[in-house]
Formats: sequence, structure tokens, C-alpha cells
Amino acid sequence: YDLAERRYRFLKTAFRNLLGLPVEAPQEGKLDFFAERLHPDDRLAYFATSQAVLVWLMGQAASDRKDYRTYIDFRIKAASGDYMRLAQQNTVLETDADGLPWLVLTIIEPSKIRDCSLPLRRSCKRKSSGEFCLFPEAERTINPQISPRETEILSLVSRGYSSADIAG
Repeated sequence: YDLAERRYRFLKTAFRNLLGLPVEAPQEGKLDFFAERLHPDDRLAYFATSQAVLVWLMGQAASDRKDYRTYIDFRIKAASGDYMRLAQQNTVLETDADGLPWLVLTIIEPSKIRDCSLPLRRSCKRKSSGEFCLFPEAERTINPQISPRETEILSLVSRGYSSADIAG
């Protein structure tokens, strides 16, 4: 999601495939495309979580902002009309000279939680210590699927390093 342009862009068809949307479904557009599909009970919490994390993260030391990973496990309507659960992970990969995030990795995949009667789950975890922060324990999701090494590799890729350079 591009905050400046307030538009989403799916670089791959995987997200549309997760929802069972047809190939001709839009690859980019306004946030309404996504928001309209969120479960009504999760919609407000989803966007409030994104805002709360950003505000909280900006209150942390600039040098620490890349040391947190957030998770949101939410319900969304598939093309069939039924709700399914997706798990979203967000990690700041790069910050500018002032510590402002400019590159954030977001991974969305099917959730390991299958029960669509459960409300949105969310958590924030410090990568270096494994300490949970920001949200109460009752709201936490399952542990992350992306390892610290994978985060490191993605950061190097974002800076233009080749596979051979990264392997070295």
C-alpha cells in the first residue's frame, strides 16, 4: 500500500488468487477494494492497528524502528462470498536518515487459524529480544513465519545486492 498515493498495488497475482478473484480483478486501485472485503467486525480494528503501530513506532528510538515486527490475523471475504482468515506480517526494512520508515515488507498468507468466528488478532514483537509490546496478550496472533535471516536477506535485496553477493 502506497501511503503517499493512498493506493494499493499487488505486484503478484498471489493475493488475488488467495481470495479466489478472477484474473481480470484489478491489480491496483483505491483502498476501498480491500476495505470492502474485510469482515465488518475487523474493519475498524484493522485500520486502527495500522495507525496505532505507526504512531507507537515513531515514538521509539529511530535506531530501533527496524527491530519490530507486527502481525494482524483478520477475516476477509473471498470471491465465493465466504470469509477466510489471512495473516499479515509487517517489518520495516529501511529507514531514511531521520529514522522514518520508507521500505516496509508486508507478507500476507493464509492464516493457520481457521476459525472465522474469532475476531481480529494482532501483536507486535521486538525481533532482537522476542519481547511482545503494544497489544495485550489476549489479542496476540501466532508467532512469525519469517526468520531474522530472511529479513536480513530481503533487506540486502532491497539495497540492490545480487544473490551471489548475499550468499558471500
